[in-house]
Amino acid sequence: MKNLPLETKTLFRLIKSYLIPFFTFLFIAPVFLFTFKVLADTLTLKPLAEKKSISKGAANSETLAEGICKGEKSDLALVWAMDVSSSMDALEMSTQLQGYINALKDPKVVSNLLNCQCTEIALLLWAETTKVAFDFKKLDSIENIASLILVLENLKPQRSNLIESLGDQTMIDIGVLRASEMILSRKNQSLNHIISVSGDGFLSQLSPSILQDMNELKQSLHYEGITINGLPILVHESEDPVTNPPKLSNGYVDLEDFYKKEVVTPFGYVEKATGYTDFARAIQKSLLRDSCNVIM
Repeated sequence: MKNLPLETKTLFRLIKSYLIPFFTFLFIAPVFLFTFKVLADTLTLKPLAEKKSISKGAANSETLAEGICKGEKSDLALVWAMDVSSSMDALEMSTQLQGYINALKDPKVVSNLLNCQCTEIALLLWAETTKVAFDFKKLDSIENIASLILVLENLKPQRSNLIESLGDQTMIDIGVLRASEMILSRKNQSLNHIISVSGDGFLSQLSPSILQDMNELKQSLHYEGITINGLPILVHESEDPVTNPPKLSNGYVDLEDFYKKEVVTPFGYVEKATGYTDFARAIQKSLLRDSCNVIM
């Protein structure tokens, strides 16, 4: 260094004093910043995650409170047409009603109703005549679902009053006709339209003319884009089909066969309940399928 020219010595001093610290800073700074970021993220990650989770939960709660239904129209208008004729005793009617209630309390069903598509349901009681127990209401909130459950609960002790006011015969055709009128009144306010008929008996009057009227009504509804599904309650299904084979009743193997041939529309389905205690499963499966197009 002593023999170097003055200019060279000056250059080395500049490099030592300025350039080496500068390049050292350029190398160390990113490492320092990265280390600082990792430490900071470690210290704040959990609180941030909790905060985001709370925010997301609040947003979901707000969405559920508002409901999936927006505006006047719905994705599905569904009429439950329920048999309350004298073919059911008080316990059987109560068990059927409890089936509807259990289905509406099922977590999967509730999740479908709140999140899948906008569904409005009406409840129609039928025997010889009909009664609207619950008019169309969008089931897009816990409160609305609870309202329908309450209606069903209140129907349990009213069997004798219902038979007195609606008659004791099983007139499925009257029930389907009234349900179709209800659906048609919502034709322009909903995209899809379903009538779900439940009962434990054949038509009280299986005359050719009534069956012809039923068939014409089914075809008319089919052309209107309205589907009829069936939930027959087979009260003798537990019998052994080998030792006690089914006997033809008015030309039908059983109630399921009758519903398939005379009640449901071409694109409808039959979900049988093997007795009253199985009705909760049948209506749950049906409601999951209807409310979210889930085929199980």
